[in-house]
Amino acid sequence: MVNGLLQTPTSGSSDGYKDYSGFYYGGVTSLDYSSIAVGGGSYTATDYRYFTMKITNVLDDTTKFRIIINGSSNFSAYNDSDHTLIAKITNTGSSDTSNWLDCAAARNVAQDLDYSSSDGITVASVSGDGVSTATTRYCYCPQVTGGGSVIYVRIGLRNNSNKKFTHISVSNGW
Repeated sequence: MVNGLLQTPTSGSSDGYKDYSGFYYGGVTSLDYSSIAVGGGSYTATDYRYFTMKITNVLDDTTKFRIIINGSSNFSAYNDSDHTLIAKITNTGSSDTSNWLDCAAARNVAQDLDYSSSDGITVASVSGDGVSTATTRYCYCPQVTGGGSVIYVRIGLRNNSNKKFTHISVSNGW
């Protein structure tokens, strides 16, 4: 987080990963993160950095949900290649947990979605009532019943991406 924005630095940026090796906390030298952005060490510019959040009590009696990427800049399409957006749902009504659902890849109908659907199954709606955009994803999901469901949302930004955002929100249905 830099100045309230979740972001990764672009090559040559003054924001993002910095060299903290000159700082001491309780006698421990901090680390130098500055080479991550330009592919230093075992990281490359096209590797991802992730932000994962857990949201409870939002989804109930639905096969659809909406994710909004708030306070964002430089997002141009729902399927930009320099970010990922995935979700996992635990249905407290049945105690089932989905595999990771790909919210950055197109799906035209909700058929064939269940809790045994494979990891990475595409769920972003691109037609009809919910057309996914750069910052709003209309997503299908397996049937959720019972209050208190849990959804994990994970967004990954490439180290060389200039995308930024403040937070993510999730809502039931469309």
